[in-house]
Formats: sequence, C-alpha cells, structure tokens
Amino acid sequence: TNMKKHNNGFIININSQLSNTYRAERSVYCASKWGVTGFSNSLQEEIVNNGIKVTNLVIGTLNETMKINGIKYRRPIKYIDNVEIVNTIKFLLNTPKDISIPEITVKSIYDYKYK
Repeated sequence: TNMKKHNNGFIININSQLSNTYRAERSVYCASKWGVTGFSNSLQEEIVNNGIKVTNLVIGTLNETMKINGIKYRRPIKYIDNVEIVNTIKFLLNTPKDISIPEITVKSIYDYKYK
C-alpha cells in the first residue's frame, strides 16, 4: 500500500528457470515456480496504473547454490555468479519510469551445453 500511496515502486520476483518448463521428479518445485510466474504476470496488470513495475527475474544455474552437510556446494563448471544477478537487478532498477520489463531471464551458456 505504501507503493500505491506514492504512485511509485518496483517488485522483482526472483524465480527459477523451471518457472516455464518442466522436469520429471520436480513436479512440486516446478508448480511453485509456475505459480510465481502467474503471480507476477497478474500483478503486472493489476498495479501498473499505480506506477508500480513488476518483473519476473528468471535465473538459470548458479555457481553456488546450496549447502550439503553444512558445506556450501560450488559447481565444477562456471555458471552464473551472484554478482551477475545483482547487476541485472541494478539494470532493472535503472530503467526509465515508463519502461517495463515484465520478464528477464539470465542464464549461463553452460545451461544450454550441459542439460
């Protein structure tokens, strides 16, 4: 409501590349990510007249993702570094007020080579 009151704001929903595809054995995860996409798309139309932009930021495979037994897992192949996600968010935040980017996908070329 604060964004509506000031007629200005930006919502960036961080999403997974599985938000618009599917994989066996990941049905629940995919369903939740498709839900974020649907939420973002609906919200874009719902609040655009309030000066609020919404972007669905779809992210491919990250270099560092999770902890396994308390140890941060780092992939052997260079995928996306967290700084690239930060740079993408900075880019989005610096777009002119009258420009909306409904969805942007950031992937490493290795997401295509090693499926």
